[in-house]
Amino acid sequence: MSYNVKKLADHLAIILANTTADRDRVDDAKPHSILGGAGSAIEVATEAGKKFTGKVSDEGPPTIYVLEAGLRAENEFVNECLKDREIASQIGDEALRARLRELLRRIHDKSEQPASLESVVKNEILKPLRAEIKTWCVRLPIVNLRLTSPLQLGRVTFLRHDDGVVANTRAIMGFEGAPDVLRSNSDKAGLLKVVAEIGRISSAWAEVEIQSHEGRIRHVAHEQVEAVVNAVRAFTRLFSSRQLRAAFGLPYELTALKTGAIAVSESRISIHTSLGGAFTPFAFTDDVHTCLKENCYLDSLVRIASENWSALNSLERAVRVACHWVGRSVIASTDADAFTRCTIALERLLVTDGEDTTVDRFADRLAYLLSDNAKERNYIHRAAKRLYNVRSNIVHAGFVSVAPTQLDEIENLAIGALVKVASLLDELPDHNALRALFHDRKMA
Repeated sequence: MSYNVKKLADHLAIILANTTADRDRVDDAKPHSILGGAGSAIEVATEAGKKFTGKVSDEGPPTIYVLEAGLRAENEFVNECLKDREIASQIGDEALRARLRELLRRIHDKSEQPASLESVVKNEILKPLRAEIKTWCVRLPIVNLRLTSPLQLGRVTFLRHDDGVVANTRAIMGFEGAPDVLRSNSDKAGLLKVVAEIGRISSAWAEVEIQSHEGRIRHVAHEQVEAVVNAVRAFTRLFSSRQLRAAFGLPYELTALKTGAIAVSESRISIHTSLGGAFTPFAFTDDVHTCLKENCYLDSLVRIASENWSALNSLERAVRVACHWVGRSVIASTDADAFTRCTIALERLLVTDGEDTTVDRFADRLAYLLSDNAKERNYIHRAAKRLYNVRSNIVHAGFVSVAPTQLDEIENLAIGALVKVASLLDELPDHNALRALFHDRKMA
């Protein structure tokens, strides 16, 4: 789905009609925004509560106000633009709003409305924003990943920590771009300190080349790296016990803290410790890599994780989403969250767009996907119905007491379904073909 230029022009007309320099039109009891201009007072407060005040020069454009109806139209304008996946991913709402406010200022200063607002939308908002999309080489810190050598997975190269530090240092010290970016070696030294702090807790770095507006660099890079991370992380539990909780990822995903609780009754005191968000490092060795490629179709999953969304067919998109949720289940903070994420992954694989998820459809398709044996299918069908009811209790009734054995079951089914669908990717052109396969197996 993409945006409608006529709708955007209509929203812009409402914004312009509700933008004014007349302070008397502003009702302080209603929502409005202020685009500060000449003579505006500025107040900045520190975390300690200290305040600094100042004033914008009296020379220049006046302060203008966007009234309540204009703010609503601005939100509608931005949300309409965000229907375009490229704009949502590579540009984002902050850049859209900034460009819109800049345009409001420019049009208001001219004191006349443009003849064609559709032309303004296309040529003064969207086209300049798209022109600001650049190619960036991004390195993100990765925690809990042990590497013996650099690892290329799709678009992402995973580097050992020290190799990443060397690459970052070379990039900064060898930078010869615009002189106003890094004016001196002291600027570069300061930047190196910031980068060192960013990577302080990392064990590796993920390097990826992206296309993005500068304001969306981190988001786009995180999205692309996490997609590849999840293609591997979905299977990390196959190489370690649940107690060890081996996992890797971006720093904000994993928190290495020991937690627990203290309990007191009349006769006893009991202390319970838990690893909580702590995970042991995952060693990505050559043997692990070979195992994942030969048994879990890692090459296919990484290819899907690395492709542009628009280049994927509907089945590949379902696989990518399923990888995301199985991978995220590994680092879930509670068993109930992990359980729910696994069922989301299964639903995305088993149910096509436009279909409703029912417990019978869920159980039928999972059984027909995973086995050709009638006895095994019957067992899987019963287990799937029972586990789906647990999912319903979590989502609809706030149930959180998931047994470890139940989590083991749903994880095994999710991983099994992901691998099975991955094995069919070369045979099936889209998600509807998988649905037809379920139907044929059931009729047979």
